[in-house]
Amino acid sequence: MKASEETSIPAGLDRIKGLMSWWGMPNVLEAGQIEAQGKRFQGLVVDLVTLFNEASSNQAQALSASNERFTRAFQDLLRAREPPELMAAQSSLVIGLMQSLAAQTKIWAELTQKLSDYCSTMAHEVVAEAGEHAGRSEPAGKQAEVERSERPPKPKVDR
Repeated sequence: MKASEETSIPAGLDRIKGLMSWWGMPNVLEAGQIEAQGKRFQGLVVDLVTLFNEASSNQAQALSASNERFTRAFQDLLRAREPPELMAAQSSLVIGLMQSLAAQTKIWAELTQKLSDYCSTMAHEVVAEAGEHAGRSEPAGKQAEVERSERPPKPKVDR
């Protein structure tokens, strides 16, 4: 950071704190907390980029493999001289298509699962941190679970 940026950040934070306290929100984040949030966001971005790069690489590999299968199947289709050879070539073309779709579906399912796990972990961390900032002895997530378990179950509607 430059010297001018180092002095402007605290000045900007002081302005934000003054504005927030004027609005009646005295519990404004300190500079260290803001930096920690920024680092967490940077970590999130890096993790998501890595995750999407991995998924993109897997998609490219699946596409390359399916292109090779289609090329072979199409060449077999052009070389076919008799009906059984033609049917075998057509079958291999359909099999290649199905294998390609299955591989791509598997890659998308894995990406979705990884994203879901990652977002769930992030949400739990944020809820736990929010509980700590609110001064509660236990995280807000656990308190919400207790509140939900105390509620009577919703009636089931038969359709």
